[in-house]
Formats: sequence, C-alpha cells, structure tokens
Amino acid sequence: MFSGLFVVSPTTCRTLLPSLARSWRSRRFSSKMGKEDMFLFWGSGSSPCMRVMIALEEKGFSGYPAKRCDFSKGEHKGPDVLALNPRGQLPTFKDGDVVINESYGIIHYLQHRYADSGTNLLPGDANQQGLVLNRYYELQGSLASKYGAWYRATAYGGTEEEKKKTSEAVLSELKTFDGYLGQT
Repeated sequence: MFSGLFVVSPTTCRTLLPSLARSWRSRRFSSKMGKEDMFLFWGSGSSPCMRVMIALEEKGFSGYPAKRCDFSKGEHKGPDVLALNPRGQLPTFKDGDVVINESYGIIHYLQHRYADSGTNLLPGDANQQGLVLNRYYELQGSLASKYGAWYRATAYGGTEEEKKKTSEAVLSELKTFDGYLGQT
C-alpha cells in the first residue's frame, strides 16, 4: 500500500485524518521495530517536521521518543540539537547511530530501513517511485519557496503589491498540485 500523504489539500486532510487516526490505533506492530533506539527533535508548525512525524506513524512507530523544540525560545539551537545537527535545524532524527537532518532523507531512510513495517512510503514500481520523488522535490523547490516568499511578505510588513504577488504565486502552485492529486 502506498501512502500519498505528502501533498494533500485542507479538504483532503479533514477527510483523511480521522480514518488515519483509527488505522494507526488499530495496527499491530512487530516487536523487531527499533522505536526505542529512535529520537526526534521537532518544532510545532514545521512542515518538514510534520512530514517526518506522519512517516513515523505510517511506518508504525507510534510513541517514539521525541522532544518538541520551541523556535521562539531558540531551543532548536540548543546543545542537544547542535550535538546532532550543527545547523540547528529541525527535524533532527536519530535511530541508533544514524543521524539524519533532512525530512526527505528521513522518509527515505525509514522506508528502506523498515521496509517490512507499517505502510510503504514509496511505491515499489520504479516508474511510480520516480513520479513520487519528482513530486517530493517539486513540492520542496516550487511550493515551499513561493510559500516562504508569501510568509515573509505577510509576516514582516511587505507591501500590498508584494503580498498580492506572492499570494497569487502560492495559489498558482496549489492549483498545479490539486491537478496532480486529480491524476492519482
């Protein structure tokens, strides 16, 4: 089974999340899973952190050890995070001796390291996997950069013209991704 939770609309989220919560609670997981060796530093409101948390749940690692870092207090730049991630960025994920600091890298690691656990995060077919990976990176490159520009214009006093321009750019990208969702 392939989980397509990496690009979803708000309507889709409202529809999917209750059923996902039920399925997460009802799964039976292998005792060979290594959640006791895992640790996740995450920050509230961070899309990359949310991506990793969804992937961990989908792979069956409910209840993994984690620490929420408060961005406003600079906790993501604290010594415990910096010991694993010198950039002090979140998410920061540790599984035994393996440390990964990029959300897509964590997702790929979880899929390959725990391939027989929980939900498959990537399809097995190379053509489908190529399309999914293309969407991952397209999302990160196109939508994330446009959203960042919109956020900066909105949160940090951009002009009305900047707010309008960046808002239109985000909406255009969202329409593109809505079109992709219609193809699945």
